[in-house]
Amino acid sequence: MLSPMWPVGIDITDREHGRRGLDTESRFVVRAFCEALLSDEDEQGRVLAPASDIVDRVMEAYDLLIGAGSLTLRSGIRVLARLVNRLPVVVLGELAPMTDLTLPERIRFLEALENARVGLLATAVIALKMPLSMIAYEQPEGIALMGLERPTLQTPRGNVPIPQPGPWVRVKGEQGGA
Repeated sequence: MLSPMWPVGIDITDREHGRRGLDTESRFVVRAFCEALLSDEDEQGRVLAPASDIVDRVMEAYDLLIGAGSLTLRSGIRVLARLVNRLPVVVLGELAPMTDLTLPERIRFLEALENARVGLLATAVIALKMPLSMIAYEQPEGIALMGLERPTLQTPRGNVPIPQPGPWVRVKGEQGGA
C-alpha cells in the first residue's frame, strides 16, 4: 500500500514495525495541537484552519514516527499530550481542556505556553511542535510554502518540473476544507 505522504516507491508496510504510537486520546490532543500549529490568517486577521487532508497526512506520519520509537518515548508523548491538554486552566484560567478550545483560543494558549516563564511548560510545547513541524514542512504544500524549487525533499536539485500543490489552508465552505 503506497501512501501519498511518502515518496514514490517507499512502501510504509516495510517500516520497522508499522505500529502506532498514539492512543485515541493522545491522537485527539495532538491533532488539535497540529491544527493550531498549521493554521494561518487571512488579510482581515481571521484564523483559517489548515486543510484536513494535510493534517491527516501529518498525523499519520507522526503516529508512525512515535510508534517506531521506544516504549519510553511512546509513553512520554502520551503523558505529554494529556498534560498539554489540561494546561489551559493554568495558563489561561480556562476550565476547558485544549481540545475544547476554539482554534483562535488554542493558538493563544499555545503561544502563551511557549512563552511561559516556567521552562518545563515551554519545553512541553517544543517537544510536540518540533516533530510535527518537521513532518508538515516535508509535505508538498510545506515545501512550496518554504520556496524550495522541487516537489519533494528527495527530488534532486535542477531543472525538474514542479507540480503546483494545493493550498495549505482552505477557506471554510470549499470542498474538503475545514
